[in-house]
Amino acid sequence: MFKFCTNLTTFPVFNMIKVTGTSTMFSDCPLLSDADLNGTKVSISYASCNLSRQALVDIFNGLSTVSGQTITITGNPGVVDLTQSDRDIALNKGWTISG
Repeated sequence: MFKFCTNLTTFPVFNMIKVTGTSTMFSDCPLLSDADLNGTKVSISYASCNLSRQALVDIFNGLSTVSGQTITITGNPGVVDLTQSDRDIALNKGWTISG
């Protein structure tokens, strides 16, 4: 949907409950620093964006409880600052984290 949107910096609050396909929704959006999504329940990629630790934690908090879905966060500056507790937010909801 927004893959390779090189000028996208933020994404407004959006309810993802009924969305069924997001695997590469935000991949390669190098300026994206905020994406306030709620209810994501299918695999989604935020690879190669500009998300801070807090932005990633906010995304994890907005995820639905699922099984067998992956959230890809590779290439974001905030990944190196995530604690295990931060990651556990997504992991405890059934998500696999790539990155």
